[in-house]
Order: sequence, then structure tokens, then C-alpha cells
Amino acid sequence: MANVKITDLSAGTALGGTELFESVQSSTSVKISATQIKTFVGNSLNISNGAISSVTITNATGTFNSITISAGTVPFNTITNRAYASFLSTRDQTATSANVAYVVEFDESAAFNTGITIASSSNITFAAAGVYECSFNPQVYNADSNDHIATFWLRKNGTNIANSATQISVPKVADGGITFFEFNFIEQFAANDYVQVMWQASDTNLKIDYSAASGSISAVPSVTFIGNRIG
Repeated sequence: MANVKITDLSAGTALGGTELFESVQSSTSVKISATQIKTFVGNSLNISNGAISSVTITNATGTFNSITISAGTVPFNTITNRAYASFLSTRDQTATSANVAYVVEFDESAAFNTGITIASSSNITFAAAGVYECSFNPQVYNADSNDHIATFWLRKNGTNIANSATQISVPKVADGGITFFEFNFIEQFAANDYVQVMWQASDTNLKIDYSAASGSISAVPSVTFIGNRIG
């Protein structure tokens, strides 16, 4: 074929993948198909200060500095490394001695838990390193005729987390004798770190209280714990 300028060639149709292009690999001229080019671009796409209308990412690795989506959606269930869990206790937990630290225990785990597990009924363990938002919710009962103090705090890998304690006054039985509260925290964990919820009662008449289902009312766990990876 005589030499022809590219601009003088007939216009092509949509690529099908079998078209061939000349290339050089290791100083050797080779032929490359459109499918090979597509595969290379799909595996190593790097866009800087630009915009594209549509991308399908399969078996992706690497990082993105930023992604802006002006239209369309990202399927939530395709996001990797998510972690979330829910634990609760269906039994009373008593303080057999006043002003002594006890570990709060959990005896039920949600079936959908992912990336967060529990060991020894108390060690809530995070499989992947990251930042987690968590909360625990105890219901505390006081059987005495005087108000008493219950204190809750957190331990990470067996060591108290600084500034994590909170105190609640539980009213005497004549004033209802029960208190419920929610404690929220955000903490960074390394892979396989664990956290424990600790508690201490100023009087042995206090207990973390479970209430069984009654009539149309659902059971009240003595304590719940929810964890969610946010970073």
C-alpha cells in the first residue's frame, strides 16, 4: 500500500477489539490489539485534573486522591473494608463488691456483623485498622433506698482509655430506681485491637439490669454496643 496520510484514510467505525496497532516493546516492533489497550487502560487508569462520564472498575486496587460524582450512584454494598456490629446482653450483671472494676459482658451478636467480633464475651475486636464510631447503652437499676453512683469507662487492649469515664446517679427505688444512658465515642484502632466496657458501682444494690419481654413490650437488654467503621 502506498504511503497515505492518516487524514486521508477512511473514517473508522466503533472499535471491536480486534483492530491492530503498531507498537514497540523492548526495541522490537510488535502488533497490539484494541482489546489489549483497553485492558491496560482499565487496570491502570490515572486521571489528573480531568473528567470522565462513565467508569466501571472491576477488581480494583490502589488509591484515589478524590472522586467527584456529579450524576449516578456508587453501590454501597460494593465498598470494601466496611465494618459494623451490634452486641447486647440478655442477663443482669451485678457488682458483688462496691468500688471494684468489672468487665461488662455481652452474650448476643447480630448475624450481620462484619469486621467486628467479640471474644471472651467482652473483648470487642476490630479486624482492620481504622477509625471507629461506637456507642454503648447500659440500663442500671438501684434496689436501695438511697441514690448511688455507677461509673463506666473504656479499656483498649487492657489499658484504660484516657478521659473515657462517665458517672451517672441512679435514683433510689422510691424514685423509680432505674437509669438508662448512651455513651458515644470515636477511637482509632490497629488491626486486631480490642476494646472493653468497664463499670464500677458505689454500692452493691446497683446492677446492670435486663428486663424480659412483657405483653406487647419487647425485652430490654441490660446493655448494648454498636460499632461502625468511619475511616
